[in-house]
Amino acid sequence: MIKKIVKLLGALVVAGAALFSCSNEITDNSQKIMQAYLLTQKQNVVEYGSITVNTASNSRALEVSSIKSVAVKVFSSDFSEITEKSSSISNGSGNVTIEKIPVGKNRIVSVTAYNSDDERICDIAAVTAINAGNNNVSVNWESSKTGFVYKALCEADVAISSLSVDDNNLIAKAIPSGTHALLINADAIAADYKAGALKSSSAYVMTAGTLNVSASNLNGYVLTVNDPVSAKAGVSVSGDGNYTVSNVAPGFWTLKAVKGSDVKSKIVKVTGGSTTEVSIGQVVVPAFNGIQIQVSKSKGAPQAQIHSTDNGFEAKWPGVDFDSTTSNDYYIYNLEGATKGTFYIHGSGFQYNVVINAAGSYLCDSATPVASTFIGQGGSGGNDDEYSKPVVTITPAASSVKVSGKITVNIDDGNADITSALVKVVCGSTNKTYSYRDFADNVLQINVSDFTTDGGVSLAVTATADNAIGNGTATASYTVPAVSVGDDFDGIQIQVLKSLGFSKIHYWACSDATAYPATSWSGIDMLADYNDDYYIFNFDNTSSVSLLITNSSKEKLCSNNITISKKGSYVITSGGAAESEYISEVKAAPTVKIEPATGATLQLKDKITITLKKNNADITSAAVTVSGGASKSYGYSSFTKNTLVIPVSDLATEGDVSFTVSVTAANAIGTGTAAATFTTPAAEKPSISITPVDGSEVGLSGNIKIKINNGNTALTSASVSVTGAGSKNYSLSSFNNGSLDIPVSDITSTAGASINVSVSATNKKGTSTASAALTTKEGGSSGSNDWNNLRIYQVMVSSFMDGDSSIGYSYAYGPSTTYDYYTGSSSNTLTGGDLQGIINAADYIAGLGVNAIWMTPIFDSSSGENNEYLNSTGYFCYDYFKIDPKFGTNEKFAELVETYHSKGIYVILDGVFGHWNGAGVKESPTGNIAVRKNGQYKACAYPDSLEFFKEVAQFWIKEYKIDGWRFDQCYQVGNGDKAVGDNSYTNDHNYWYEIRTAIAEAAAENASAGNEWGTLGYTVGEHWNGDASKIQRGSVAPGANGAGYGLQSCFDFPSRYRLVQTMAREEGTNAATDFGAAMEYTYGTFEEKGYEHPEGYYPNLFFTNHDLVRYGNLLNWKFSLDPTKDEYFTRHKLMLSVLAGYSGPITTYYGDEWGAIVKGYDGAGSLGAYNDNMARSTGKINGFTEKEADLIDYYQSLMSARDAHPALWKGEAETVSSTETTYVVKKTYGSETVYICFNNGNSATTFRASGTDLVTGANYSGTVSVPALSAVFVLAK
Repeated sequence: MIKKIVKLLGALVVAGAALFSCSNEITDNSQKIMQAYLLTQKQNVVEYGSITVNTASNSRALEVSSIKSVAVKVFSSDFSEITEKSSSISNGSGNVTIEKIPVGKNRIVSVTAYNSDDERICDIAAVTAINAGNNNVSVNWESSKTGFVYKALCEADVAISSLSVDDNNLIAKAIPSGTHALLINADAIAADYKAGALKSSSAYVMTAGTLNVSASNLNGYVLTVNDPVSAKAGVSVSGDGNYTVSNVAPGFWTLKAVKGSDVKSKIVKVTGGSTTEVSIGQVVVPAFNGIQIQVSKSKGAPQAQIHSTDNGFEAKWPGVDFDSTTSNDYYIYNLEGATKGTFYIHGSGFQYNVVINAAGSYLCDSATPVASTFIGQGGSGGNDDEYSKPVVTITPAASSVKVSGKITVNIDDGNADITSALVKVVCGSTNKTYSYRDFADNVLQINVSDFTTDGGVSLAVTATADNAIGNGTATASYTVPAVSVGDDFDGIQIQVLKSLGFSKIHYWACSDATAYPATSWSGIDMLADYNDDYYIFNFDNTSSVSLLITNSSKEKLCSNNITISKKGSYVITSGGAAESEYISEVKAAPTVKIEPATGATLQLKDKITITLKKNNADITSAAVTVSGGASKSYGYSSFTKNTLVIPVSDLATEGDVSFTVSVTAANAIGTGTAAATFTTPAAEKPSISITPVDGSEVGLSGNIKIKINNGNTALTSASVSVTGAGSKNYSLSSFNNGSLDIPVSDITSTAGASINVSVSATNKKGTSTASAALTTKEGGSSGSNDWNNLRIYQVMVSSFMDGDSSIGYSYAYGPSTTYDYYTGSSSNTLTGGDLQGIINAADYIAGLGVNAIWMTPIFDSSSGENNEYLNSTGYFCYDYFKIDPKFGTNEKFAELVETYHSKGIYVILDGVFGHWNGAGVKESPTGNIAVRKNGQYKACAYPDSLEFFKEVAQFWIKEYKIDGWRFDQCYQVGNGDKAVGDNSYTNDHNYWYEIRTAIAEAAAENASAGNEWGTLGYTVGEHWNGDASKIQRGSVAPGANGAGYGLQSCFDFPSRYRLVQTMAREEGTNAATDFGAAMEYTYGTFEEKGYEHPEGYYPNLFFTNHDLVRYGNLLNWKFSLDPTKDEYFTRHKLMLSVLAGYSGPITTYYGDEWGAIVKGYDGAGSLGAYNDNMARSTGKINGFTEKEADLIDYYQSLMSARDAHPALWKGEAETVSSTETTYVVKKTYGSETVYICFNNGNSATTFRASGTDLVTGANYSGTVSVPALSAVFVLAK
């Protein structure tokens, strides 16, 4: 047995230590007192009493008798091995023993003491090794210094159990000596250690804070704070006014006003090095003239879209956030000066319009406002409940819960951050523990089916949560009734045919609402294993219910609500509900399925999938054996959710191998078996592809890509010889998984040079060779200033990559959490992205084969209105001539531009020339200023603002040699096509003419000066509309009073919407079904789409951006695909192929090249995000899975082919054939012709072409086969 003993108070001796004093010892009846620790800004000492202290004037002591219970936790580096023990004690004395602690070094021991009201009194920590047998440890202030730091290291995901002796010594040197534990910045030490940048210990000493106390009606009282740093003597109050309490330790403390036996107290939060304003005494309710909206916190956090107010205020979608701090019970929004308005209030699971016609306070929990009492902030005449210990609730409250049900644990944090939470579930012999990391927004949902599928068992839940104030707990016990079978069923059974594809049920108004509370939209899963043909849901002992049947895309099977008002069985179709025969659950032996079917010939890259169907009785064992090839065996523990995937490469390493897979699976009913025999394809000589293909040009900053297919047997040798302008040789060891990228810059730096590449590869079947004669070209990878050839990579700066941990926004307008599909772990997606992160990613981005990077706005927003949530986006700028210090500096931006230009990549900035920061705009260096248009929300007035924005546009081109601009909401400057409140144009004039002309002049000036960069002058507008005629009228056409045409390029929203509707699913309307028609429109000329511009027009094609749902999520909504499935990546390849073959500039959103998805986002409000911001998730440049890396490799091949062949990026498109699932196009430029077949169908197709595959290097003559969901590019002979 491994045992850990923590001795508390009388048994835990803290020699030479002082409570709340670094230099004085405190005793009580000669007994040393346990020290208290406060996590900075997170923990709290609630009260002090009287105790004998020494003569030191500033010593404090805690009344020992107030300690009534303690909680001791011991945990390892990842918080997962938590062992805890709680104990009631008398007068502060007692022992706590914990057993069965895993042996290891650097275990953290945390001791927390509580009073009789479960309010936290003190929290201390220590770090110790756990050895076999009994262990003893002293926990005190001195030990807490190290304990706090190692706790912070855990929270920073540092594996402290694996730290070396040198690492431990390095950390120890950074911990200040002679400093009170409360004044050591443990979080900073952990962050710097993780970054490899530990400083001297003096850098981690925190400064105490100050309280500025506004006292009302407290004459003769004395103000004290119960922290361990400020002076023991209080501050006397001589009348109403402000009083200063200095040198207060950071954290949560109790401020008291004492006069004799009268005590008024208030919990306050103190920040080190700053002054905290607080009031105490008589409650002051401020006068308020306007509309106050109140929404109960039980509904969840709301937002409000505001319009039609008489004070002119508007808030566009998704609207403004409510204040959550003024009241414990209500979210508050104050609209000063308003007497009427219309408000669209929405949140997770609710949405409604509220119309208010008079000033006042209103409770708006529904569409009908109810007059209420004004809620304001003020002081406190007694105990202030602004901060409180957590309240834990477990629902449902009923004692019975179904197998298909969910148990929800909710934590009300009491306005103080939750520091830890633990939920234990016991169901029969199955136990599971959840930590705070498993919660999302303080909510944990537990599926009963994770513990039992048959029912007939008991289930108990215990939940506890801690914050700085104290501890909250809750328990619940349930019986899980057995799933009803047979004729004794008494209730309502719902049946839905599986072939319809609708597997979820959303219900409400159930006659047994306790057992079946209303589900949140879009419902919960029905039983899939109950019956082979139908999804089933049983409402036991229920006589009525209302419901809808839905799918994973939130579509409804029947458009109208279904209400059932009598017991029975009902089959649901698109037409509604019809009575049916009851379906009993049938239990049977497991069914085993092996895919592909027996007899298949498998490539080495393929996988074998084994699926077990339990047939309503839990599987108890399974075994898989493989004979022939590499013999293997697998047990049931190798399965995940009854599925086992075996790579063929684990079973065979070359062709001509035959092997058999045999499977058995057993449950209480019987045993199921299956077997399948497979072969790997016959071995053949290797095949070789070289990109670009023979006769092509290659950019000086580009790569030559060589791929060798080993012919289903191991390569014995390979060689590459490069001659001509330079000489290089490579062998088989230079290849990585059959691929070799050769930077052109390694061979020559001269444009127009000849490069000859010769490749040979040998296996046991023979030797193959290939060669290509290439010519280098000037400039970047594009080698052309033609806008059509732009291959743009877009990044969201605030969330893409964190390169400098000392800066960056800590909040962003996007998803708060994502979940990894492979590990199930969750992570915060707000990375504090910055310019250094983008610089760090330069090699990765250049390697993709793109030739331009577009960054979302990087100009200073943080110096304006204090709204970090919106400012982080960059779309609410304050100073257009300065880089936002949260992203970097102007000098850092210059470094970024130089870095990307050196790699042949254009730099495009994002300009918001139609609205700005709520604080206004700082004037330009020459004194120009932007003017807000009266009566419009954050809108610019034109022509008043024209000179200012012309100066902005030219400044960054002239001073930093940027290459172009992307313009946000460009209809606000052009002619506009939306409501008056959404645009700023004046006198029917398109001011983009003047702005784009100024940009062209600045680019021409750079060219005249001989500059290589800053000469492109690209401009592209965001006119968010699916109708090309509106984009033409709003941002391109000159207008009746216009001097000239506006923008020459806008994003091709009309094509994007048509494509995603047919290839995946659009966020809203999904009218299009004909893929061929969508492609024919997309690949048509700009004139055919309805655009007109005398200087040429360049629609920019894209699929995803920062305002839309990620393509991976659209695939998930439509097809239930995710990154664990091959089809998910196959469909991504098809999408990227559509971009590659488009004549005109293209944009790829970061992450689409590796198949990014935001797991857990299923619609507006989930993960705290919405459709217009959910794609702003963390980027990555390494750590890719095999499937992600394969998608990146495919994208690189596409971009390389596009770069080398102008027919792809500016060729004339001629439709060869078009169907609902396929599109074949002939693209011609000069003497070059490329045929492309896009297959969006679920089966292979063919087309006629002869030539070379631009991606694989294969040669075709006549009929070309195109697999399902793929594209083939053929360079015609």
